[in-house]
Amino acid sequence: SFAGLHGDNGISQITSQNKLVVSVGRDGNVRYLKIKEGRLVIVKKYKPISSVCWIEKLEQRDSLTIMYYFHGQHFEVKVLESGVTICSAECGGGHRSWDVIIEESSAHFAYINNSKLKTVKQQITSNQFKRYGTKSHGSEIHSAVYYKDLIVTAGEDCTLIAHSTETAVQVSGHISSVQAICVTNSGILFSAGGRGSLKAWHIPEGRTDLELVSDYTVVSKTHIPVGYNSSYRFDQRNSDNDQRVLSLDCCESRDPQFSCFVACGLSNGEVYLLGYTLSNKFVRLLSDYQTNCITRVKLTETSSETGTLLLLSATTFGMVHGLNICGSAIDSRFSYHLHSSGINGLDLRLGPSAQVLTIGDDGDVIRSTLSVTRLDSINPVARRTTHFSAGIAVRFLNTDRVITVGSDQRLFILDLDLTAVYCCYVDVPDPHDLVLSYSTSRGDIAVLVCGKGYQEFTTSGSLLPV
Repeated sequence: SFAGLHGDNGISQITSQNKLVVSVGRDGNVRYLKIKEGRLVIVKKYKPISSVCWIEKLEQRDSLTIMYYFHGQHFEVKVLESGVTICSAECGGGHRSWDVIIEESSAHFAYINNSKLKTVKQQITSNQFKRYGTKSHGSEIHSAVYYKDLIVTAGEDCTLIAHSTETAVQVSGHISSVQAICVTNSGILFSAGGRGSLKAWHIPEGRTDLELVSDYTVVSKTHIPVGYNSSYRFDQRNSDNDQRVLSLDCCESRDPQFSCFVACGLSNGEVYLLGYTLSNKFVRLLSDYQTNCITRVKLTETSSETGTLLLLSATTFGMVHGLNICGSAIDSRFSYHLHSSGINGLDLRLGPSAQVLTIGDDGDVIRSTLSVTRLDSINPVARRTTHFSAGIAVRFLNTDRVITVGSDQRLFILDLDLTAVYCCYVDVPDPHDLVLSYSTSRGDIAVLVCGKGYQEFTTSGSLLPV
């Protein structure tokens, strides 16, 4: 016998599988045991989901392993081989007396709470949780983008992977980790990371592979054509040759010289604005320097008549800096100290009232307005502490909702006053980014969280109501 095999909360199920004894418990672990010389011996122990601490049952169905477990405020059923969540029902936490019936289109969950029987019925949607392809980075995913029916991810392993519903294609080209990617409406994808490297890729229509079309070193004075293999040259101030591009953003250009503009935020505090020409070359238009590491940048056009651009950057000091750019010159600048520590997430929405969202290491989400006339000052209007630990990413979900994710693996939907209207846990350890897509076939909003792996939700099911 074993004392405390699954900790103080005990074992929830013991079964057999292939001449092995399998136990699961309320410590989130699965243990496999066998009889050796008349004694039970543990031969394997693992935790299927790192953030889950209460597994109720494992079930084998047609060579698939179905896991029933409590996660935060939810009861969930997941296929371990594919990562598909069959259902997720809110029940207030773990319960020792429960049962579930799963039908083709719905799940019925019953449990006893305070001597009362409660039931939950949930519609099952096949797109509540999706994983594409079979390829994986094998390490952290730093950034991701949607482009039509593709998801492109960038990883610590120096590669990009383009995932479709049927396959996944991995491409290399960077010699250091890829920290950020962004994509234009015309299918030009930009990737950047260590050693100041910035690359442009073309996404061919109807294909999942990426074609490298241009290579550039952001902290160098020289444009490097594809295939040019010389040592990098850096500005005197940045001679340590390990400056990383941590954030990218791009917007379409009305200037006939360029197809788009690209903004880069670097670990040494520099911000660059580049023009990307129709002949696949980068042209440096201007640079600005802050005293702290740039964690996020946002770039948008504020005037179609004059072609004026607004470039926002966030730093590890909790500052947001803004540049109003006309042509290749800075027209005005502004700064505001919003957070007590580093800012990890930044989003911008223009309209009748221009608004900025930030989230930081302090766990706070702040919604601010920009002055309507010149967009040259930031005024915080709402602030809320949402996460137990660092907030990682924040986005405007629609006109009256905000979505956030934090290092505590919690995903929130907030109203514009930053009051939580929904919360769930994600299965992605160490989240790095949160991206949205509004171009799904049914008009839903797709939400993707990336970190050590990635997880995708949609707002069509009860998992993420809007």
